[in-house]
Amino acid sequence: MAYQGIDWDEKRYETTEDVASRQGWLDEKFTLGLDFPNLPYLRDGEHHMTETCAIHSYIADKFAPHLRGNSVEERAEVDMVAGVLHSNKMKGSMPCYTNDNRDEVDAIMREAQEPLITYLGDKPFLCGDNVAWVDFYWFEYLMMGNMILNNELSNNHPNVAAYIERMSALPGVNEYMASSETFTKQPFNMRFAKHNNWEAIK
Repeated sequence: MAYQGIDWDEKRYETTEDVASRQGWLDEKFTLGLDFPNLPYLRDGEHHMTETCAIHSYIADKFAPHLRGNSVEERAEVDMVAGVLHSNKMKGSMPCYTNDNRDEVDAIMREAQEPLITYLGDKPFLCGDNVAWVDFYWFEYLMMGNMILNNELSNNHPNVAAYIERMSALPGVNEYMASSETFTKQPFNMRFAKHNNWEAIK
């Protein structure tokens, strides 16, 4: 949304190291008028929705349609990559909550990121020469991967390092990353996850 120049209000639900601290969200979950209550959710006027990829796609379609792709084929590719990315994000994220073995978590994260790194190849963006909404989703996931793997993804893959630099330099994104505490204090995973970055962003 920073890239698209959209103003928004963000709501975060506070958690602690205790899984029971989710209660703040659970108390509201079924009171928000959402058809499929979940996090994240979006409220845009009278339109309310959930599901990460659907929200990304909706925002792109409404405010910057070129981020959906400029042809039927491009839009199909964006949707295909989004499906793979979302599945692999779940694959890499869930062990952070369930697995105490850091070596195993690291290995799963590498495995989850590898197909997307390969698909990127030497292209500027995931789907070619033009940035798409799916790039912003992967950009965040790469930063999470680098957090888990101590910057290994960037250090071991020059195309990833160049991609992150390219995404960081996009208009609006550059300013947001430099000035917004929402970004500089960005948590990856909830406090009760076995692997997160809450200590680093205090």
